[in-house]
Amino acid sequence: DLLGLVPLISEQINSKEIYRRIYSYQMFLDAKEHAGRERALMATVFTANRVELPEQYQMFLDLISAQKEHLEIFDETASDEERAFYKNKLSGPITDEVEALRKVVNDKTGAAYTARKQAGDKAQEVGFGVEPTRWFAAATARINAMKEVENMVAANIRKKAADIAAKSRAEMFAGIVFGVAVVLATVLLGAWIVRSISGPLAALHETIVLVQSSNDLTQRATVSGKDEIAQAGEAFNLLMGGLQGIIRNVSESADRVRRSA
Repeated sequence: DLLGLVPLISEQINSKEIYRRIYSYQMFLDAKEHAGRERALMATVFTANRVELPEQYQMFLDLISAQKEHLEIFDETASDEERAFYKNKLSGPITDEVEALRKVVNDKTGAAYTARKQAGDKAQEVGFGVEPTRWFAAATARINAMKEVENMVAANIRKKAADIAAKSRAEMFAGIVFGVAVVLATVLLGAWIVRSISGPLAALHETIVLVQSSNDLTQRATVSGKDEIAQAGEAFNLLMGGLQGIIRNVSESADRVRRSA
């Protein structure tokens, strides 16, 4: 049932705020469930106009105690809005009538309990003088008011959970966008690096092939920058200049020899 599922749901939640709200909601549901059991028990008691001692009376006290305990926890853990709504719905005639009928049971059952000890009778006619329908109507009105509070708290939990889910989705989307941007930037940077290397290398290769095929030592590599490729281009140009100078010197020497001959 729902009461059994709430703790299991709470264990799967990482948000402390949602966990606190669900725990508060669970305490209120427990109180409402005990209120329903009290309504059924005391309807039987008022109909029979007697209470079984000590079984029914002890159950009556336990149900009231459990409601008090769970509602105190709810009051401590609920939000200000929920606490104010609860006090507004469960104050005044709705609660006063239930408390008045509880007092009737407590006052008259105490005397009956004393008489039981003296007479040894298990069942005592205590004459509550309360119509069962009056109790049922009062208890039902209180439970209906608790249902309104339950619905309000549940709606707040759903809204808070939806807000957290929306925030998580936004953060996840932002993370995905950032990841894609990083990957794209890395790819573009890699492409730029490859192009900055392959372009000058290809140009240097073309110049070397052109010199080889045409024997044109006047060809020079285009040099741009100060990196290793640029240094290789400069070295090539120096080599071509050196070779060109050597060949010029050899040619001039040959001319001089021919003239002197």
